[in-house]
Amino acid sequence: MLFQTIIYLCAKFHPYLFSILAASNPTLGQLDGLLYEHDDDGVPYLVDPSLAERAPSPNYNPDRQNQYHLFTRQNPRVSQPLLAGNQQLLNLSNFNARRKTVFVLHGWRGSVTGNSITTLIAGALASEDTNVIGVDWSIGANTNPANFYNALASAQSVARFINWLGTVGVRGSNVVIIGFSLGGQQAGMIGRYTNERISYISALDPPQRGNNFEFRASDGAYTEVIHTHSTGMGGRPIGQVDFYPNRGFRQPGCGNDNFCNHARAYHFMAESMVSGGFTGIECESLQHASNGRCGRPGRLRMGGLVPKNGRTGIYFLETNAAPPFSRG
Repeated sequence: MLFQTIIYLCAKFHPYLFSILAASNPTLGQLDGLLYEHDDDGVPYLVDPSLAERAPSPNYNPDRQNQYHLFTRQNPRVSQPLLAGNQQLLNLSNFNARRKTVFVLHGWRGSVTGNSITTLIAGALASEDTNVIGVDWSIGANTNPANFYNALASAQSVARFINWLGTVGVRGSNVVIIGFSLGGQQAGMIGRYTNERISYISALDPPQRGNNFEFRASDGAYTEVIHTHSTGMGGRPIGQVDFYPNRGFRQPGCGNDNFCNHARAYHFMAESMVSGGFTGIECESLQHASNGRCGRPGRLRMGGLVPKNGRTGIYFLETNAAPPFSRG
C-alpha cells in the first residue's frame, strides 16, 4: 500500500519522473486495477477506470465552455474567436464560407495549444486555403479518468455550431473533421448530429470503447481511421477505410515509447496534408495488416484533406523513422 501511494504521488506531482519509472518498469502501469495513461501531450497520469463517470460532468456545459479558434492563411498563428450565433463576430473574422472548413479536435486532457492541434492546424493551412477551426473542449476533457459522456456532450455541441455555420452558407459537403485520440471518437459522434452529412471524418488512433462512444464507418460520407498504437488503443477496423502504418504498432523511431507510437498518427496526418505520399497496400484482413503481409492489388493514399469516396478496406504501409515519414 505504501509503494502504491508513493507511485500515485509521483504520477500526480512529478509526471516526468513517473514516465521514466514507468518506461523502465511496465508493471507500474497496473497496480490493483490502476493503470497509467498519457494525456494529449504525452504526460502520464495514474488512472482508476472504476471511477469512470456514467454521465457528463455537472460543471461542464459545452455550449458555454467550448471555444472555437479560427485560423486561416491570413492569421496562421494567432486565432480569432468565434461564438455560435454571433454573426457580427463571424463577419469581423477572416472566415470565408466559400472555403473548405476543417475542424480539429484534441484528445484527453488536451487543449487548442497542445501539440496535436497545432501540428494539424499547420498542416491544413499549408495544404489549402482553408478555414481551420480548433475546438477547445479542454474543460470537458480535463477529467481523470476520461469521461466519454463529456466527449458525447461536446460532440453534440460542436454539431450545433456546425449547423449554425450552415445558416451562413457552409455545406456539410465542404466540411472536414479531424480528431486525435479521444477527439477522434468525438469527431465521429459529431457527424451523427449535424443537419448535413459531413464530407470527410478522420479519426487518428482513437480509443475503442463500445456503444454510443465508438467511431463508426457511417459517421460521415467518407470515414478514415489511422491506427498507430493499436495494442493500447484498440486496433479493430472501424472506418470505411482503416490504415495500419507499420502494422499499427511499434512505429519506427519510437522504441518502447507507447505515446510516441500514439502521436505518430497526427504527425502522419499533418505530413500527408502537406506533401501527400503514404501509399497503402490493400490487405486481405486485419491479421494480414498486423503481420505486414498484404497482397491485394489495391493502393490508396492515407490522410490528406480530400475524401476518397467509394473506397473501403484495410491498408498497410511502412514509414520512415523521422520526417519526412512518407516513403511515397
